[in-house]
Amino acid sequence: MFRGRGFRTWTHVVAGACGIALLFLVVMVMAEAVIGEGARVTRAGLTVSAAAFLGYIGIAWLIRRDDARPQGRLRGGAPRKTRIMSGGRFVETAP
Repeated sequence: MFRGRGFRTWTHVVAGACGIALLFLVVMVMAEAVIGEGARVTRAGLTVSAAAFLGYIGIAWLIRRDDARPQGRLRGGAPRKTRIMSGGRFVETAP
């Protein structure tokens, strides 16, 4: 979609991962406030937050690894074809 522009530097990746982890932690604390005995940070909240952080780092690593590959050619040297949606059907285009 944006060809890894958001994951160009590891500083942006870690900042995004921290933001997502904090968002998940806040949601877990709010859920604890509604369901439990008050707003507090629990082990489950920290676990979900850590999983969100590690998941974001993992996906960013996969996207950065994919972007590091040479673009435009397959192993055999043939130009890569792109499939786009046109008029409700897929159409293959040459680069």
